[in-house]
Amino acid sequence: IHWPSCQSVRSIYYDVNQDSLFPLTMPHRLLTKELLYFAESGGHLLFIESIQNWGNQFDVWVLESNYSHWFVKYRVDLEMGALTFPGIMYEVEVLCFLGGEVEGDLCLIFYLSCQVISYNFKDRSFRKVCNLKLSLGDIDYVRVRPWFTVHPCMETIFLV
Repeated sequence: IHWPSCQSVRSIYYDVNQDSLFPLTMPHRLLTKELLYFAESGGHLLFIESIQNWGNQFDVWVLESNYSHWFVKYRVDLEMGALTFPGIMYEVEVLCFLGGEVEGDLCLIFYLSCQVISYNFKDRSFRKVCNLKLSLGDIDYVRVRPWFTVHPCMETIFLV
């Protein structure tokens, strides 16, 4: 269980197997920006720092499985999707990551102007997934803490 912090040098996590809390160094020693995304996907902890003016790119950080360090695994170039999805470089909200079990099948899911858009890391393509009209309250909540509001759902053989 992980608790991210943007205002201190370290965050914390709870290891269920050891029944203990441990410090977790974030990718940047002291974050000055908002946290845009912090969640698990495909067995890896992923992190995106919010940058007001991204320009045309932003980085996706991944935590090493032994918790030793973070590294930039992906760089997303929003300019590639700007022709198909005007506004993607300025108004996009990150919702979640999907896939990741097999290397190369990871997608980043965005919300932009009543559309859900996917970005495939393998072929660097953008495509519309569906239309989705969120209320202003829902959009504001996604902006404040997206990792609390969007949860991928997957089938399982177990009864839950």
